[in-house]
Amino acid sequence: MEAPLPEAALSRKRFSLYEQVMSNPAQLLWLMTILLVAGMIIIPTAYLAYEAMFSGESISLAPAINALTTSRARESIVNTVIYVVGVTLISLCVGVPLAFLVERTDISPLAKVAVRLTVLVSVITPPFLLTMAYVTLLGPNAGFINVALRKLLGLRGFRGPFNVYSLPGVLLLGSPRSIAMTYLMAAAAFERLPPELEEVAAITGASRARVLRTVTLPLIRNAIFGAALVSVSTALAAYGSPHMLGYSILTLRIREAMVRGNFPEAASISVVLTLVSLVVLLLYRRSISKGSFATVTGRGYRPGLFPTGRAKYILGFAAILYGLLAAVLPIGTLLLVSFFRTMGYGFTAGNWTVANYLYVFRDRFAINAFRNSILLSMGAATISVLLTIVIGYITVRQRTRTSSMIDYISVIPLGISGTALAVALIMTFTNQPFRNLQLYGTLTILLVCYVIRFYPVALRPVQTSMMQISSDLEEAGRSAGATWGGVTRTITFPLVKSGLTAGWILVYLQSLTELSASIILRHIGTDTISTAIMDVWDGGGGYQAACAMAILSMLMVAVIMGIGVVVLGKSFMKVVGSGGC
Repeated sequence: MEAPLPEAALSRKRFSLYEQVMSNPAQLLWLMTILLVAGMIIIPTAYLAYEAMFSGESISLAPAINALTTSRARESIVNTVIYVVGVTLISLCVGVPLAFLVERTDISPLAKVAVRLTVLVSVITPPFLLTMAYVTLLGPNAGFINVALRKLLGLRGFRGPFNVYSLPGVLLLGSPRSIAMTYLMAAAAFERLPPELEEVAAITGASRARVLRTVTLPLIRNAIFGAALVSVSTALAAYGSPHMLGYSILTLRIREAMVRGNFPEAASISVVLTLVSLVVLLLYRRSISKGSFATVTGRGYRPGLFPTGRAKYILGFAAILYGLLAAVLPIGTLLLVSFFRTMGYGFTAGNWTVANYLYVFRDRFAINAFRNSILLSMGAATISVLLTIVIGYITVRQRTRTSSMIDYISVIPLGISGTALAVALIMTFTNQPFRNLQLYGTLTILLVCYVIRFYPVALRPVQTSMMQISSDLEEAGRSAGATWGGVTRTITFPLVKSGLTAGWILVYLQSLTELSASIILRHIGTDTISTAIMDVWDGGGGYQAACAMAILSMLMVAVIMGIGVVVLGKSFMKVVGSGGC
């Protein structure tokens, strides 16, 4: 048995370990970054769980049980289940067929371009802006389409025939982004399918429909499963559309509890929502870690296209119609309404004005909101990229169990809804010792929230860029005597700058129009573009001014997208299309 070391030897050993870490800036930087990333997730989650379970002077599940068993909470839980299931089913039933039409059939190139552009617009456009447009079009009383149909069909009354404030309306308007993500995952799977199995099935005499049913769809079932999980995660975190349509789900219930000052209820619901989301994220990560999407066979040619025959033009028209309904019509509606003097006079000759845009440029509230969003987005994007340089290097270059664990921890924020994260940060920065930082009610707490929520979005492009760089280049630099910092600055950084740029832009775009967390964390003077639009829409300035602010925010997004395309080319469009995942 080995004798224990004397105290002096232990002191020397501890000192040498400390000296070793302190003498190696790279290891110190890695350690600090890992602790920072882990702390950003663990500390707010711990405060949230404590608030949910603390009752008086003891820890108990009673507060959480009481909060979740009220009649309003039970209603929100049921509504959430209906919403998640409905959005997921719609996403699969629309996204997968669209992907098949575009990638595997011979419909017109125009239809394919229309679908791809619509998917891109859906990915970068906040769902609540789409809902704004369709409230204007399909509002039961004064919706443009409803008014026109009542006149055309001679219908009596002042309501209908459509009502956007209904369960079908909530589900349909909550689906476009999930449909887009489903399309992207299914399209990638269809594109990578090995053609041999389909060819063998066709040679044996199987019909096209049977080949599709028995060969093609089973080959991409894992991609469909992953798309379903992404849709579930997106629906669990939804806020804007259900809020505007008055459909109470758990994310709205969290905000209602915070407004009433019922912190235990808000924390309890947030914990439940977070746990469910993390389970979904875990299932998704396991599915992709097993290589369930690996359908590439090494062949140098694409799978053949299914001829659609006489249905070619009908299917092409259906694809274009989807583009019109999901992108052109809502954006066109927002643009037209933004030039209205009043909603009541509609498209009459004297009802056009630019006053709504002048309001945005002159009103202090609107100017402050735009300035805050730009500063927060730039700050969040910059900090996120700096974090992902280190985390990306560790997870790509250091192939260990620890690096795999860090990789998983780093993407946990993707499974936390904005409302739950906002509540967790409030609990953190209103309790000791973090209360002394006095961040609550400031822009800084919004910045912290944006970094936590969106730095995983920047991580994937950076990791992808690093995977494409041979480690031999870095080893050659170190062999020449360069430090880790010198190698990173002169070799790694220049070679991964495209991934860093794409990651920066992705975080900027996500932060610019963030709503669910901002609407809880904002305070007097810290409004953002999204919260300002919601306030103006809800009665602080009118539909027209809200539409003008929406159009300006979309123009800002389009400009950043254009810069990304110019700097990075078509590869940037693929990164944006993947959402950074």
